[in-house]
Amino acid sequence: MFKINNFIIISFILALVSCSGSDEDNSIIVEASISSSNDSPNYNEVYTISWESNASQCFAISSTGSWLGELETSGSQDFVAKREGLANYGVQCRTSINFVNASTDVVVDKDFIDYFDYIDADIYDLGSLSFDSQNQVSILDTTISDFNGDFKLDIVVLLEDSGTSDLGDSEYYFLTFYGRDLSSITQEDPYTIVDINQGSCVADEFVRGDFNDDGLLDIMSISSSSSESLNKRGICFFLASQEGLTLQEDDFIINETNLDLSHVVVGSHVAYDVNANFKPDILLFGNGGTTDLPFYVIPSENGPSILLPPPLDSLNPYTRTNGCAEGLTFICDWISRGFKFKNSVITPADDDGVLDIIHSVNTLSGSSYILDGTRLSDENSVYFDWSSSEDNYLLSSISTGDGIALKMFPGDGNIDGGTDLFILEKSLSSAKYKLSIYEKVITEDDSPNELSNVNNGDFPDEYTFENGLKFSKDFLIFDVDASGYSDVFIPYTELPYNQNNLQSDKHFLAFEKSYVVNEDGSNDQEWIIGDFSNLIGLDSNSVNNSWIDFDGDNDVDTILMIPELSNDNQIVTYNFRIYLNNSLF
Repeated sequence: MFKINNFIIISFILALVSCSGSDEDNSIIVEASISSSNDSPNYNEVYTISWESNASQCFAISSTGSWLGELETSGSQDFVAKREGLANYGVQCRTSINFVNASTDVVVDKDFIDYFDYIDADIYDLGSLSFDSQNQVSILDTTISDFNGDFKLDIVVLLEDSGTSDLGDSEYYFLTFYGRDLSSITQEDPYTIVDINQGSCVADEFVRGDFNDDGLLDIMSISSSSSESLNKRGICFFLASQEGLTLQEDDFIINETNLDLSHVVVGSHVAYDVNANFKPDILLFGNGGTTDLPFYVIPSENGPSILLPPPLDSLNPYTRTNGCAEGLTFICDWISRGFKFKNSVITPADDDGVLDIIHSVNTLSGSSYILDGTRLSDENSVYFDWSSSEDNYLLSSISTGDGIALKMFPGDGNIDGGTDLFILEKSLSSAKYKLSIYEKVITEDDSPNELSNVNNGDFPDEYTFENGLKFSKDFLIFDVDASGYSDVFIPYTELPYNQNNLQSDKHFLAFEKSYVVNEDGSNDQEWIIGDFSNLIGLDSNSVNNSWIDFDGDNDVDTILMIPELSNDNQIVTYNFRIYLNNSLF
């Protein structure tokens, strides 16, 4: 049964001689009605909007932009319930100078899973790469931005082909997928992957920053591999422009210091404004080679430059060994404990108004979380004081106690206004993974609010995988369902691909944040785990997934990496395909 809403009749009868139209037209009472077959359809359900009028002309109008354009004076139109919330459908009809309006509302509720809809998705081939089937191919990192200034998001994927088992023979591909009007892709004008590296640089991580101070985000690639970076380009810069990302020459970085960049082994990094010019610099933490001490990369119009922090800036050579020999005891401690920086994050750990750094490090005795929260300063800059680090600032949440952070991300996990810390860990001794939240403890007295050193238990489960499936080293925090509260999204990967592995049809694990305010002002919070990625229409053959809003409609699309084995099993071709989300955010 059709429900008629908001029936409105507006009749204007003007007797002035100067008015156009006949007296007969002006005396007509114009009527219109509009209705929906279902004013609260479920997601993906078809509903019908019907309208009728005795007018001579009608137009579709909508306060929500749902419906626009000229209409027949009566008819019906089917719609699919996609966008969440209220959609308004209205008609404005007229005969001569007599007008009438009518409207109806439709409200669509969506479950969390409905924001990931790739069933019957538009799929576009983005190109392919082929490798020897015996080679180990992995995705090491991704980064997203508009790198060519066309107001479309682009994504760069860092792929390593490890080649043989010999050290130092890996090849690195910086696969760039530039945003494009997908309707323009034809056989004559296909989509093309761009490898901006072209074999020049070794890397396992991307760092975004405006390195030439032109207002556009660029990319710096860094290497953490001692074997791969020796006498190779372990730090590279790719500048953004209207033509896309362009690799710069070695001398683009200005190095007038004692730091030798011939053997780059960088474990982690943070963005930090060391010189107080309100522009982020990049602080890199070395793990070996000729870069085994912290150093800054300072962007400028003339290109980035190297800055060494005190008291290390006088060291020559700029190494841990020399720093210990010069009496820097904290460097001796790094050496004796075998410090290897694995991940770092800058965050207000104690709400004292000063940003701190938390490091996940591996040592000879196991993993540890270190806090750097004090400063050294001179006339121009404020540096971190490495000599006053706080050891075991956080305790690993993995049951074996040896978790290394794959990624750390500050955010308000328990919606109390404090900055908590999300950490995705992997055990050093097993295949266990765990996601945790370390909460900012809000006190009512004068004591500082500080991160708890143990996780809050919101995510109790540990995850162990077999047959090649595992978490990628990344996780995403964004408001999937526009609820006002951030959700957590961890992709799976099956790389390096092995034809003997059991195929998995899973693509990600999602944690939906639920926040309900009760009548008494209290709130109920929980994280709802959603392991539904096999139900949303993605190709089960995919071995890796990257996420981006490729078509600019504010929902998340995905680039799948789908292997294809040659008939003789000697070659694996990886096909990259974009699946456009149908959910209409």
